[in-house]
Amino acid sequence: MKGLSEYRDRRICSYLLEDSVHLSYAGYYRMKKSSFPFLIPCHKIFYDGKIKLIYQTSNLVSLQEAAEYLTAEQWDDVMEQLRCVVWQLKKNQYFQFGQLELNTEKIYMNLYDHQIYMIYLPVYQKDQAISIRILEEEIKEELEKLYKMYQKDTKEIVLQRIRSNQNEKWRLSAPFFVVGKQKEEVQGFIADSKALSRRHFQLFYEKNQWWIMDLNSRNGTFLNKRRLVPNHAYAVFEGDKIAAADCEFCLL
Repeated sequence: MKGLSEYRDRRICSYLLEDSVHLSYAGYYRMKKSSFPFLIPCHKIFYDGKIKLIYQTSNLVSLQEAAEYLTAEQWDDVMEQLRCVVWQLKKNQYFQFGQLELNTEKIYMNLYDHQIYMIYLPVYQKDQAISIRILEEEIKEELEKLYKMYQKDTKEIVLQRIRSNQNEKWRLSAPFFVVGKQKEEVQGFIADSKALSRRHFQLFYEKNQWWIMDLNSRNGTFLNKRRLVPNHAYAVFEGDKIAAADCEFCLL
């Protein structure tokens, strides 16, 4: 949007309002009280005599980064979430759904549950005059463009625990998948092993290939009975066997 100076890093996304753009105080305070879970919380500060809007994004990644690792099914779910966001804001008379950031660098995702989070700018411009119908068409075109740009079928792999009564199985499609016994820090949580480290090993997808890495575990990680050097990546393939402490896995 014109009239906004932007700044982004891994922790925040911020906007400095120039003279041609004004804060909608009504929109800002309604947003603060909003029950919409998909809107990233916004905080207002004064910087160099101007209003600055700050959005915390430290636990999220941009859709542009995440898109490379999404399967076609997951990408369909992302697009459905985006359509629902537009529909919900359109129904609410206090929000202008045209103020959503629809750039893939500014749409965010939680990699653990693939939940979408978006930036809503509670601002208006002096010359802002556009019909809802035209705006809807523009948003529709933008969503279709995103879909065509990123739709693809990323190779999936299944990690299954073997020789265990738990029978855990995970379908991996995220950019990384950590196995361990610290529930809050891993995607593959193992509850019944005392020998496993809190973050024992991880699988990740890079350069069209799945890889495994031991995370400096206490009792080591073995790929097809070969002990891995900690923090070094090794390519893995279907049928490979993984041993981590007293746990065994197979890649399907």
